[in-house]
Amino acid sequence: DEDTGQEYKSREANTVPLPSLAELMGKIAGVEWDSATLRCIANSTDGSLKSRSPTVDWLASVLDENMVDPFRYMYPAAQGRYTCWNQMTNRRYENMGTRIDYTLIDKSLINCIDSDGSQTLRCCNFSEKDFNSEHAALHAATASGNFQGASFEGGGIASATAKALETQFGDPHTGIIYTAPQYSDHVAISLLLNANFDSFRSTSLTLDVKAISTKKAQPHKAQKSISSFFTPSSSSSSSAKSSAKRGKPTGTNGSKAASSKSKKPKTLFSHFGVKSKEDSKK
Repeated sequence: DEDTGQEYKSREANTVPLPSLAELMGKIAGVEWDSATLRCIANSTDGSLKSRSPTVDWLASVLDENMVDPFRYMYPAAQGRYTCWNQMTNRRYENMGTRIDYTLIDKSLINCIDSDGSQTLRCCNFSEKDFNSEHAALHAATASGNFQGASFEGGGIASATAKALETQFGDPHTGIIYTAPQYSDHVAISLLLNANFDSFRSTSLTLDVKAISTKKAQPHKAQKSISSFFTPSSSSSSSAKSSAKRGKPTGTNGSKAASSKSKKPKTLFSHFGVKSKEDSKK
């Protein structure tokens, strides 16, 4: 942590993530684990097969410090609701992913979450009533089969049809917005607040763009623009000026070398030995 100087472990030593273990079992041992088996391993309680991630421990500590996860607050029984999948192995189309995109709010704002009972999880064309099920989550992640994975023979991710793209839109809600896989391996999340939030809003908020804390929160502004790669650097400009100050080069007899006419830059025509219309006129 750059602010506190503390170090945090991201993974315990000598552990293998469950998705990697499942892939190894399939490729080396020829044993395929279905989602029920993977869930059984992930939820084992004896400690022999499960190692809690330090990252999960860190997030749990944040939630213990008067913070709330609005998604879990609204849908405590929801299963299989992920926000990121491995695109290289087309895991989205099996809905084997992770939920690593969050909106966290202070517990004092919990009454500001719009929870009038009209909101439901998005499930695309899922026809059953149990929107908390993994089957419903699979419909949502794949737009009921309208999102197609990439071919392992190449060609990239297929562009979604207009019909599939329209499935990501709906009424405002707290939940997950299942954008098309061609855009990212992540999807968007949303938070809907009610009128109670107005009492927390202030019309006198100001942003100090020069403050260090503001700059830390906007690292993208330090990124060079693409146009900067096509302009001369300051070092090359100063080198050119230095050469100009030293004067023109001299010949072997001490006299100044004859200045040659500035050569016209080569064109695409000259590269292939073909005269352009302008050269033909001359």
